[in-house]
Amino acid sequence: MPSAANAFPRPHAASVSGECRYSPSRRRTNLSMKSKCLATMSKYLRSPVRDPAMAVIGPAMQKLSMTFPSREKYLDFFRAHPALGPAWSPVVEAYLLRDLAGAEPELRSSCVLEAIRADATDTLMPDGAAGAVHRLTQPVRMLLAERGMLDEPRGLYDDERLAGAGLDRERVEVEHVPGVNHYTIVAGPAGAAVVADRIAKPLTAA
Repeated sequence: MPSAANAFPRPHAASVSGECRYSPSRRRTNLSMKSKCLATMSKYLRSPVRDPAMAVIGPAMQKLSMTFPSREKYLDFFRAHPALGPAWSPVVEAYLLRDLAGAEPELRSSCVLEAIRADATDTLMPDGAAGAVHRLTQPVRMLLAERGMLDEPRGLYDDERLAGAGLDRERVEVEHVPGVNHYTIVAGPAGAAVVADRIAKPLTAA
């Protein structure tokens, strides 16, 4: 089983065409809302990016090939996660344990790799969620986590990427949530409080 330290390396991403961030050691890029991001990565890597899910959430998918001898070893693994460990709480622990399946000593994630790939592809491709944001008929509110999946300073979405995607900022109300990452925007008390407040706050039609 890979060690926790090796599984969650701090990203040392280089900027690629201003739209993607790529870590050569993990083939990892932040979500850009445009499939052009994948084309940029292909050029940078000199090979096609055939798996959008792995390109975006590769480190998170690594656990699917792992087994754990006990619940405590599984939790220890994630205590080393740079985005989850510092924010550890009963909520985070319950979130992680809900994903656990099987029996000791071969516990594993209940997630299905092909389902994750299909979902991520639908999110990334123009005919899926990335395109649907341009066909909105009602105003929406978008909350952006300041930090990323490994608690890196740049989140999956930011103003640069939203501008590159041609997001209609008059139709989509964008709000940056400071001090939270990809997980703690909902799993941490500060992020969850903001999300709950904005859900209850009515939107004004554009």
